[in-house]
Amino acid sequence: MDRVNSIFSDVSSLKEESKTEMVLWPYSPTPKQLTLHICGFLTAAIFIAVGTHLSFSNIAPQQARAQARKDFLKARLRKLLED
Repeated sequence: MDRVNSIFSDVSSLKEESKTEMVLWPYSPTPKQLTLHICGFLTAAIFIAVGTHLSFSNIAPQQARAQARKDFLKARLRKLLED
């Protein structure tokens, strides 16, 4: 039982040590690194925004094509089934 308690105390002490050592960066970034990080983040955000805009602006034509296909298939099936 003492051995189990010693193992749990070792684990809990490791958890406490790891909590105090957690940092965002292990070293402070240089101004150039910060600039590149911010530029990369902004570039990614712009790409996502442009992609979203293009996706939503092309919804109506895509829906019209899908509706036209649906109507064509309905008419074709009705014609085939009536004969």
